[in-house]
Amino acid sequence: MIKVNSRKHNDIVILDLFGTIDLEGIEAVKEAISRERQSGCKKMILGMKGVDSIVSSVIQRLQSTITAFWIPGGRIVLVDLSVGNRRVLEKQAFFKMLIVADTEEEALEALAK
Repeated sequence: MIKVNSRKHNDIVILDLFGTIDLEGIEAVKEAISRERQSGCKKMILGMKGVDSIVSSVIQRLQSTITAFWIPGGRIVLVDLSVGNRRVLEKQAFFKMLIVADTEEEALEALAK
């Protein structure tokens, strides 16, 4: 189960994730990203500090959601990835569409460009 908290910094939506990204959690993440995209969001930060684990078998389900955000010029930055979670995500083809930052300040800077 995952909890998604949404907040804004200027035109950037920040989704803070807490819990495990499993089959149920991946659907919550997809819904949150899609909802923000449909409301016009083009810049997003996914705060991963509260994510304790990612079930690798479900992460591919994010492919279409990430692609739908990215194709019209949207950008997503992952921030505060643990080493283990980064390894899981790096194996996914869509990982190259994402920007990875160590801190939220770096993520905000990356999206300001």
